[in-house]
Amino acid sequence: MKITPKGIIDLQDMQTKLEQNNVLWVSCTMTTDVIGTNQPIYQVAELCQRYDAMLHVDASQAGYLDIAYHDLDVNFLTLSAHKIYGPSSIGLLYSKHLQHPDFEPIISGGGQQDGLRAGTLPVPLIVGFAEAAKVLDDIKEAEALRLKELRNALLNGLSQTLAIRVFGNLDDRHFGNLYLAIENVDSMQLLNNLQPHIAFSLGSA
Repeated sequence: MKITPKGIIDLQDMQTKLEQNNVLWVSCTMTTDVIGTNQPIYQVAELCQRYDAMLHVDASQAGYLDIAYHDLDVNFLTLSAHKIYGPSSIGLLYSKHLQHPDFEPIISGGGQQDGLRAGTLPVPLIVGFAEAAKVLDDIKEAEALRLKELRNALLNGLSQTLAIRVFGNLDDRHFGNLYLAIENVDSMQLLNNLQPHIAFSLGSA
């Protein structure tokens, strides 16, 4: 699927592919984990409905967005606790199909969990995830504003002395994300000059 220069799904290209192919499943991030842009997920969902394609939405990075499950008609939506400062190793799967008779678990067993998964639920992790979600809900607006101000301050400071190229849509992206390139600078030399004062990576963080 094509994306625009701002890192957003090209909806016209998506519609063309859905029209020309017998697409069963579409998987899409709500907020892109690399460059931070928010995707037009409601329009994506509408296209999938129109062409009878099931839609999975990875909302792990979308903690600062308003996720209205009942308004967003998707088949599956996943979240991860550690992306909102919750504990690691716990996630959430939301689906309107979990009680459907044709829905089959990958691992059999677990009668205490309606047969959907085997094993014992990690109660401390679940409680931690729920508590992190409550905290985020309370502070989301103020924290989003704080992160946006920090991001803009960083961008403005860098732009004063360096040739900066920002990737993605600056107006509609994760508030804590700034994906950029510094032109005419050797990455290894930059890394050596910044250590140990700034956390820096040449690859995946």
